[in-house]
Amino acid sequence: MTYNYLIQLAKLLRVSPNSPVFRRLARAHQLMDKVRCIDKFNYTVSSQSGSEEYNVSVRFQDQMIPHSCTCMDFRNRWKREGHHAQPCKHQYAVLLNSLR
Repeated sequence: MTYNYLIQLAKLLRVSPNSPVFRRLARAHQLMDKVRCIDKFNYTVSSQSGSEEYNVSVRFQDQMIPHSCTCMDFRNRWKREGHHAQPCKHQYAVLLNSLR
């Protein structure tokens, strides 16, 4: 996937290229090769900056929906925003990886 792909995805999702969501998508793009499927609902994503791995869980309705991640970014936003928290870059990486 290229930067142009991310721009098109941002348009499709109605996300501004200057928004935090778009920046997370761009960083998630760099993590796509670090996604490992554990089972249908659980994945690990290696850290960009270290040797840590984060656990990402998903659920399915009509489509795959990120549910949780063990990274600090997601946990902090979940405490502030609850169910309205935006996915973290690890969750977006799992979603982008599943689109391959």
